[in-house]
Amino acid sequence: AMTGFSPRCFLDDPSLWASRLHPHDRERALMEFEKLPQEGSLATEYRWQTSSGEYRWFRSEAVLIRRSDGTPQEIVGLRTDVTAQRQASEVIRRQADIINQIQETVISVDLNGYVMSWNRGAEKLLGYTVEEALGKHISFVYLVEDREFLEREVIGPAKAKGTHQVEVRRRTKSGALRFAQLSLTLLRDDTDSPIGIIGYSMDITDRKRAQEALLNSRNQLA
Repeated sequence: AMTGFSPRCFLDDPSLWASRLHPHDRERALMEFEKLPQEGSLATEYRWQTSSGEYRWFRSEAVLIRRSDGTPQEIVGLRTDVTAQRQASEVIRRQADIINQIQETVISVDLNGYVMSWNRGAEKLLGYTVEEALGKHISFVYLVEDREFLEREVIGPAKAKGTHQVEVRRRTKSGALRFAQLSLTLLRDDTDSPIGIIGYSMDITDRKRAQEALLNSRNQLA
């Protein structure tokens, strides 16, 4: 059912399995199967061409069965179609790549405010690497006096409304103060249950400073 070939096809043509391995996976997969008698077990994934001509991802798990005297008797294996899982993983990987290419900061936190993802834009603007940021409470980039504001005006409204926009100020790793326009969206799982918040922020520090300079200039003239 998975391959489109009957058991008789495989019995009549011992080379059928190897011949339909994807060219990019063939050498690796054959080498792994050749090691099975020495290793005793196997778990690997590869693309294989079905009778319709479509390449699908399969996961093979196998063990070597030995006779009482220790000599190999047979190989028992299980093959599972994992194409859907592979495709889903590829979509997630591409989405992560796209987010990482965004110059502005894109950060996601769980419902308690702990960082789940941190893109390159966040690394560049705030100065913390993804390794330094993951697992920390997002408050570590906010001023101490803004912690209450963070819970009341940022995380709280995003949870309650599903989407929220707010202006915030944050402290970079070097200690510099930066201003940002933050757009928040509630993240949900497959059952539509909330699991976190993703925030996209545009740095508006230069604009804020220009506005402050203009205001000071007007006050001096007055």
